[in-house]
Amino acid sequence: MRVWLALAVLVVPLTAGASAARFVDYLYVEANEGGSSGGHVAIRFADETYHFQHESPGLLHLRRDAWADFRHRYGGLENRTIHVSRVAVPAGDFRRLRMRFNDRYLRERKLFAYRDALADDRALLELLLALR
Repeated sequence: MRVWLALAVLVVPLTAGASAARFVDYLYVEANEGGSSGGHVAIRFADETYHFQHESPGLLHLRRDAWADFRHRYGGLENRTIHVSRVAVPAGDFRRLRMRFNDRYLRERKLFAYRDALADDRALLELLLALR
């Protein structure tokens, strides 16, 4: 009985502290020859990986990928080394950071969808004018 009590005394503080801190990973993807000569960076919250992609004409588009997909694309398909810097943050800060990235991602998706819809409307109007 004393052994179990001693183990409980040791384990409870470890599990309580584990829930207090979370980890945010800063990812640096090494450059490769060709289109990614400057490298690439991302931030990872658990399974969600946020990173910016260049989109013509000079726009940065925030992307959110599952960690396995991100790792497969950059590490597997593009054969690029990914360096991870793990930062411990309080659970509350982890939630706030994750929420801010997610909010920005969702707002940006909405804006880009609106832009695409306007481009489709313009193409339709130009077609209708050409038929006239």
